[in-house]
Amino acid sequence: VGLAETIKYIASFMANNGPFDGILGFSQGGILLSILCLMRKNPQFFVKTFNLSPDVLGKIDFKFAWICAGFLPRCVELKPLLDEILSVENSKEKQSN
Repeated sequence: VGLAETIKYIASFMANNGPFDGILGFSQGGILLSILCLMRKNPQFFVKTFNLSPDVLGKIDFKFAWICAGFLPRCVELKPLLDEILSVENSKEKQSN
């Protein structure tokens, strides 16, 4: 099962069992939750890259994420987005020093 299928499953689960105020992700679940946060912040990237409909993305709705012992996703398809985010954060850090 790939990432697009996983996101569709989570969207269906949330639509049928929600609403949810927040989500807790531990370890590998933390990685998936970080991907969901990326998706909420950059929906068009996920529509284009994973061929997901905006309707599917709209079903994943939460107010906060609690990520414990997670790490950056290693999904090759997410690399351009992660590189962009990390470069912006590195630039901010350099400016503040």
